[in-house]
Formats: sequence, C-alpha cells, structure tokens
Amino acid sequence: MLLEGVRIELEAAAATIAGVVVNAATGEPIYLAHLIAADAATIDAIAAGEADESFVGTSFSFSQPQGEFELELRANADHVRVTRDGYESTQIPLNIAPGEHREDVVIRLQPAAAESPNQ
Repeated sequence: MLLEGVRIELEAAAATIAGVVVNAATGEPIYLAHLIAADAATIDAIAAGEADESFVGTSFSFSQPQGEFELELRANADHVRVTRDGYESTQIPLNIAPGEHREDVVIRLQPAAAESPNQ
C-alpha cells in the first residue's frame, strides 16, 4: 500500500518528573496538590488568572494520598506550578531534557499564613 500526501509529525519524547509533595513545616505528604507544567509565560498567565490548565501546551496532575505524583512534560515545559488550598503556591523552574525521567523530586509547600479575624 502506497500513501501519498500523508504528513506525519513526530514530537520529541516527553520528559517526566515524579516525586512527592510535602508540607514544608511537618514533612507530611499533601494529598490533591495541583501540579501544572508549561513554559514560563503560560505559567505566569495561569498564576495571574489569565489562563487555565486547558491552555495549549500545559500538562497537569494531582498528588495522590501519600503525596506522590507523576507529571509528563510537554515540549517547552520549563516550569511547574504547584497549588493547594491552605498552602502558598510555588513555581519551580525545570531543567530536564526530552526523554529524561526524574523520580526523586520533592516539592515542599509552605502552609498559608492564618488570616487575622480583624481583616
């Protein structure tokens, strides 16, 4: 069988990171932390409320009951943003090559400061 006019585009192999999200104060695992990976501009737009994880080029995951996560990175993903109610959001730069797999990533989220009842 001969195919004419067919164009096949291949992407570089996706990189992945895996690890655990923990409470920076106690070391306890954090369940349902939201991880979003994308390029820095997209992460900034998401942080500013101008875009969400459906934005093209993002990938996302949630941490599991023991804080574990695995996140497949799309091309050009160079930052990870991690959020969870009750914790300060954090943004982490990535330096990972296409096809690379890291399993020992530990993300420490700071508990959010308690709001004063007078505010």
